[in-house]
Amino acid sequence: MAIELPQDLEERTRALAASGEYGGTPADVVQAGLDELEARAETEHDWTDYLRFRFEQGRAAIARGEYGDSAPAELTARIRTRVEQNA
Repeated sequence: MAIELPQDLEERTRALAASGEYGGTPADVVQAGLDELEARAETEHDWTDYLRFRFEQGRAAIARGEYGDSAPAELTARIRTRVEQNA
């Protein structure tokens, strides 16, 4: 498939191809971009699933009467720690 890019995108694509950072051809650059978009979409999907799972766990704990009075700062710190561990 042949695609036509606007002049500025064509120049950027050719420059990236010439740098060799993403491969030696414009097609390699486009492929690298598509791979990155797919990886980002998977990560966002995984994160959404994780948050949904944790939310449901929290709702179930509340329904069972198991909940804590943690301060928002404490909860934020715990979430940041968990995210850093999974990064």
